[in-house]
Amino acid sequence: MKTTVRLFCSLLALTLLLTCLGACGEGDAQTADAASDRSASRTSSAPAGAGPATSAAGDASSDEQRPDVSATPASSRAAPISSASSSASAASPAPARPLTPAVALKAGDKVTFGHFEQDNNEGNGKEAIEWEVLDVDGEYALLLSANVLAFRTFYYDWYAGVTWETCSLRGWLNDNFLSDAFSADERSQIRTTRLVNGNNSEGVLGGNDTSDKIFVLTVDDVNKYLPTVEKRRARASETVRRGNWKLDDLDYVWWWLRTPGFGTKGKTTNTFATVPGEVNDMGELVSSCSGVRPALWARLTSKTVSARVPAAAKSDPLKGVKAGDTVSFGLTANQTVTPAPDVPIRWKVLAVENGRALLLSEAVLFADAMYDFEPYKGTYTSWSNSILRSTMDNVWKSSFTAAEAARIADTGNGVSHDGKPVVDKLFALSNQEVQTYLPTEASRKARDLKGNAAAWWLRGSTAQGSYGFIDAAGALAGEEKCSLRHGLRPAMWVTLN
Repeated sequence: MKTTVRLFCSLLALTLLLTCLGACGEGDAQTADAASDRSASRTSSAPAGAGPATSAAGDASSDEQRPDVSATPASSRAAPISSASSSASAASPAPARPLTPAVALKAGDKVTFGHFEQDNNEGNGKEAIEWEVLDVDGEYALLLSANVLAFRTFYYDWYAGVTWETCSLRGWLNDNFLSDAFSADERSQIRTTRLVNGNNSEGVLGGNDTSDKIFVLTVDDVNKYLPTVEKRRARASETVRRGNWKLDDLDYVWWWLRTPGFGTKGKTTNTFATVPGEVNDMGELVSSCSGVRPALWARLTSKTVSARVPAAAKSDPLKGVKAGDTVSFGLTANQTVTPAPDVPIRWKVLAVENGRALLLSEAVLFADAMYDFEPYKGTYTSWSNSILRSTMDNVWKSSFTAAEAARIADTGNGVSHDGKPVVDKLFALSNQEVQTYLPTEASRKARDLKGNAAAWWLRGSTAQGSYGFIDAAGALAGEEKCSLRHGLRPAMWVTLN
């Protein structure tokens, strides 16, 4: 009997022990699960490398954390975080995901990122852009395009003193180039960078600091990252070489910097530095065409992307046009916003005949003199040797893609003083053409890009003066001085597909 009781007590004790052990194991598992959930929640809202900013609010709130491109990068700084992404994660925790750095890049590496037309063949799609890695800051790499991707003016008006903040090149890079060269996902990998736009060594003003995704380097950047002539030299893409600038015979092309060039201390200038191998800190006139090597900070997720983007079917803006229509063709700087993004030029269709259309810019695009100074008394400055004609030629080169430029027809506009034919791509209308295509004052009125009523030059004389123009009210007018400035409304004949 005693043996039976002892056996029963032993079994009861063993049962109680097993029950306690099971309860403890279940409690430990629940504690571990809770800890895992808390860890996942913390990781999903992690700062810096959690991913590129996905909202304007998050982008703006972290500007102070971004290094200036001209300063030494601070690897310890947190990269931007999207406030929208963070709050969403707090509401519904996502599983932990490892952060991907800038694919272990180092200065001197080369990567491809984004696509841009470079081989002068739009039919086969855009080509992958090759970049040189200049610096690495945590998850972000500073990239400079290996080649000159465009050949453009820094600003359209050489009379004006400008800064990087107000120049049209900045607008083109952060609007047209950004949207054309990168997909939405790629754009999210590019960091908005706080740029210090310092004065040059002579005290010419560099202007306010700016926040940009795409930019060009400074003189200090070039001296720091590209210390030798060999490192600074850059070749132009085939699209640039085969464009309207006759660059075929050049091995290397000069390219823009955003450091002011020659000018007056304490004032803005109309020249900006370029790199033709050696740094030209005297600068080129802002209205001159120079090469463009975009730079950016990006958080890349792989070293390469697909080699080519299929060519998209592009609609022809001139298809089916008729006299009286208004169409978009080419790009120009818009003075009404800062920064000044390039926007499509709007044209009035004046005539359609023999498979061609005569276009006149809807707005007065910019102002210039027929000639910079007055000629000798009794000497007439003709259209053929005028500054106005030269300015039109520069507009043609910088405002159109190679495909668009190929559609602009050569137009004969008489002969020069030495009997040679005058052939133009873009030109000012003559008195006779105005009266044929714009017979009323109301039809001749035009405004500049700021919305102000503006006068515009004609090509030749009127009954009112030797140098004809249309005044701000739309009336025929004339000057006897060719050094006065009026607006320009380019005209051109384009072929219709």
